[in-house]
Amino acid sequence: MTAIEQPLIKTMYDLFDLVRTRPKMYLGNNGKTLTALMAFFSGYHFACLENKVKLDEGTPPYSHFVDWIPHRLFGKPNNLIWEFMENELGQSVAFSTFFEMLDEFRSLQPCLLASIQPSSKHQPTGKVLIHQGNPEESLPTPVPSNITIVGYPNVPVCFISYEYANHPPDETMDHSLKEALEFFKTDINIQISEWNFTEMGNDRIKS
Repeated sequence: MTAIEQPLIKTMYDLFDLVRTRPKMYLGNNGKTLTALMAFFSGYHFACLENKVKLDEGTPPYSHFVDWIPHRLFGKPNNLIWEFMENELGQSVAFSTFFEMLDEFRSLQPCLLASIQPSSKHQPTGKVLIHQGNPEESLPTPVPSNITIVGYPNVPVCFISYEYANHPPDETMDHSLKEALEFFKTDINIQISEWNFTEMGNDRIKS
């Protein structure tokens, strides 16, 4: 007897591609909804974590997609985007729209907007706690050695990557480049004029 070849799932996108081919098999006869899809995805992801199985985000990162899609569809952020899509579009249309948007996003590449290597003059101001760690633990997070901000065409949301000399890297999201730059000005005293902007970054500052 020939063994059934199992699909290779290395990324979150691979998992969604698998469900797309046979939704009834993975989500049930009445499960072609975003609610069922995300429940299946969360369960699979949790099982991977529990069994120490690595499931990569894919390229571009799936976490970026979650913040990208509400801006792409509705022009504004939404923390409950899957529920909102079902309420606004209906279950069937929301389900098919999810995969259409997933395919569109996967065709994109994050574009560098701005970057900087902070110096010793860039220190926490005490006005924002993100770079000061948890005060209860008394373990302050150092100022990053490198900060890059990336974005995608036609949506304002941007993603900020922090690199540290002796600390794990981190990433956050902001709703616009202008908001991100104002945050850094307040947080660690980085003036807007000190950033290295790309052409796309310059366009977003001017708009």
